[in-house]
Amino acid sequence: MAERHLVLEGVDDGGAIVVGRARAGLRDVRVLDHDPELPALRPLLDAPGGPRLRAHRFGRRAVLHEAGPEGGTWVKLATPAATRAAFAALHRVDRLLADRPGRPGLVRVLAADPDAGTLRLAAAPGSDLTTILTSADPVTAGSAGAATGRALAVLAGSGTGEGWPEHDLTTEARTLRRWADDALAFGVLSPAMAGPYDDLVARTVEELVTLPRRESVPAHRDLHDGQVLLDPRDGGVTFLDVDTAALADPALDPANLLAHLDLLALRRPGCGTAVAAAVRGLTATLTGPRSPEHERVLRRAAQLRILAVHAFRGPVHDLAPFLDGSARRW
Repeated sequence: MAERHLVLEGVDDGGAIVVGRARAGLRDVRVLDHDPELPALRPLLDAPGGPRLRAHRFGRRAVLHEAGPEGGTWVKLATPAATRAAFAALHRVDRLLADRPGRPGLVRVLAADPDAGTLRLAAAPGSDLTTILTSADPVTAGSAGAATGRALAVLAGSGTGEGWPEHDLTTEARTLRRWADDALAFGVLSPAMAGPYDDLVARTVEELVTLPRRESVPAHRDLHDGQVLLDPRDGGVTFLDVDTAALADPALDPANLLAHLDLLALRRPGCGTAVAAAVRGLTATLTGPRSPEHERVLRRAAQLRILAVHAFRGPVHDLAPFLDGSARRW
């Protein structure tokens, strides 16, 4: 089996983003200063007064922000194939939601050059759900959760999503297993966590693939509190990064969002009351078929995936409740 390599992203002493690559076990770390898969990146960074790099996953994508009125603009770079896929996904979601009352907003494309791997996007209005829940009173948080739930209900109830890719429960199981295997291979989990984590992932994967298959609905597929913007002027909701939109189990989006709210409450205990209010608002406004078993398993799968993702970013001892089942249930 080919040895795994890890793509690194960090900041230097001046606060600039740097990327690198390491082999399993975090050996032989190499800093990379040129990304041949994203040829448009270096000219943008070298341009006087050009946009600022906000994220860079070597060989795959980069996100830059250009200051300006009304929040400026965002530039997303990827390979030409990935850019064409992202542009097509945005149009698929936009067409599906067209003329639907209460539809969530999507980012507006200002310019697209798929052959160059470039999308230029307008900044969307409002604050993300994370920011709202870390500063809001329970009433405001509950309203934000309810608005998010209504927007999710519109997306899920918008039709069959003809021509959309399928993300079934087996695919979700493979995604979890891949993240878990990477976390274990690179040793980013403590020895005390690694064994219980691996066991729980194995059980959850088995549960995922044996759950009864239900009719799929249109889903964001990567929904978390940072992907939801709420405009205080009219209460409108915007969903960011719909590149991965797919047909999926009705519980996938809500479970993923709830797992990220679990994360927020664990990492920022002071906003627990606001998170609880948002969850009540969210769950009260969701529509469509409900299955407590699908919701439980998919939420646990999302928690375990989150734990692996965050283990690559630093210590995750505070996320032990994701392993012992004591993470607060709202």
